[in-house]
Amino acid sequence: MPRFATPGSMCFDIYADEPEPVTIYAGRAYTFSTGIKLQIPHGYGLEVYSRSGHGFKHGIRLGNCIGIIDHDYRDELKIRLHNDSSEPYTVQVGERIAQARLVELVRTRIVSGIVEETGRGGFGSTGKL
Repeated sequence: MPRFATPGSMCFDIYADEPEPVTIYAGRAYTFSTGIKLQIPHGYGLEVYSRSGHGFKHGIRLGNCIGIIDHDYRDELKIRLHNDSSEPYTVQVGERIAQARLVELVRTRIVSGIVEETGRGGFGSTGKL
């Protein structure tokens, strides 16, 4: 069952729901069951993130880097982890494999064409003296 680890946690933890430990070999990925079926309120979505310890300590990340789950998705939440390290990593039964938060949908008005010329020069140009 997902839960917040501490009162100050930004995200709740998501756990592996596999019958036995799963080893993800170097350069490989595995899609985990979570046992969670979603019912996200209208006007909200779920953002799913890697756990920082997985990335920093073991080279493990979400397969899609950040997962975006729409409010109308109703199937089981699956988590795909990819091993970017040179060592195998074993996920234990019930281990935390991701973290997520519910976010309110704010619709952006999309227009075609250039709305305003800024003339700043693009990538990294605002920090130059």
